[in-house]
Amino acid sequence: MCSALVMACSSSTGTTPGHDGGSDDGGDDGSPPVTTRWAAVTAGGLHSLGIHRDGSLWAWGYAVFGQIGKPCASAVECRDNEPLPMHIGTSTDWTAVAAGEAHSVALASDGTVWTWGGTGVGEIGRECADYACKAVAAKVGQDTDWAAISAGGTATFALKTDGSLWTWGSTNTCPSNCGTKPGAYNLAPARVDAANDWALVAAGGQHVLAIKQDGSLWAWGRNFAGQLGSGARDPDFFSPGTATPQRVGADTDWIGAAAGASHSMALKADGTLWYWGTYDLLNSASLTFALSPTRLGVDRDWKIIAAGSRFGLAIKTDGSLWAWGNPSSGALGNGCDSCNGAPQMVPARIGLDSDWVAISGDRTESFGDLGAHALGLRAVPASGATAWAWGLNQTWQLGIGAQLSPFVSLPRQL
Repeated sequence: MCSALVMACSSSTGTTPGHDGGSDDGGDDGSPPVTTRWAAVTAGGLHSLGIHRDGSLWAWGYAVFGQIGKPCASAVECRDNEPLPMHIGTSTDWTAVAAGEAHSVALASDGTVWTWGGTGVGEIGRECADYACKAVAAKVGQDTDWAAISAGGTATFALKTDGSLWTWGSTNTCPSNCGTKPGAYNLAPARVDAANDWALVAAGGQHVLAIKQDGSLWAWGRNFAGQLGSGARDPDFFSPGTATPQRVGADTDWIGAAAGASHSMALKADGTLWYWGTYDLLNSASLTFALSPTRLGVDRDWKIIAAGSRFGLAIKTDGSLWAWGNPSSGALGNGCDSCNGAPQMVPARIGLDSDWVAISGDRTESFGDLGAHALGLRAVPASGATAWAWGLNQTWQLGIGAQLSPFVSLPRQL
């Protein structure tokens, strides 16, 4: 799937954690080394999630909102961040994960969706009065026909097997017909519209992209930076935007989409890559907006895309990894420890490896530059994939351990 969610392509409420020590020694059962067991990784706001090949679920980073599902015996312990991947529960039936700004979502093999964490605006589909409630994964409703998930800043989106699209959480990206609390947030899944032909959904900070089965591209949510691709933008940053999906152009050859904090990306069937919005709302001196889909470069061999809060990532058909956008905090993975300023809009290759198979960018919206980080998977023949991370690590969201440096500017293996 070409979106913020990363899979090499789920029901757990257990409370016994374990840490992935990164050992290269195989398991007692002859399984591959821990460092090659990864099947999926996804970057949230200040935390990250992953799935091993055995279907087990892992989390690391910021713990304050319960988003890493950390069990605890005291309020102080509840708020200790985790610098290494922590095993959540004992179930081995997780098939997909998505991390929002402060919440987590997982899809189980039986078609159920589970959530935990959150800031209390409905993004987990229930109300919780304390940390203990939020930190425990709970099933969203009773439906067993969920097919795909995507977590935005403060909202969750999910596709069903019948092609219908549903959402819950903040009304910044919630259609006008949903919301048990008008003007605030929606606690229960509500249909985005009556259509049954949705094929892909990619939630950003406060806007959403989706592709229908006919290859058409749609967008809705806030549009202060032109991230809806409509040819215009709302100059009022606090405007709620549009709650109804709006078609982006007339093309019917879109196959992938990814949404950041104030920018959008999409991939066409011919391998071309397109963007709109802006990659940098912080650097006002050089602020520019692309108000409609604009082609990025001339290459036609792009395969997988992902959007960070203020940067973009993409993998080519040859397995090489590329990045562009806001150069600060190491998120471009180029080894530059002092880069800042205007966004770099020419994709630059990260390293020389040609075995990248999955990527994910952070979901930060409210935490400023604290969450600018990225994750990726590199294929290991016959044993799975290794997981790599780069960017900010101030809340240990990279999963590489506690670091004195606030960020890492080159990919580091988990």
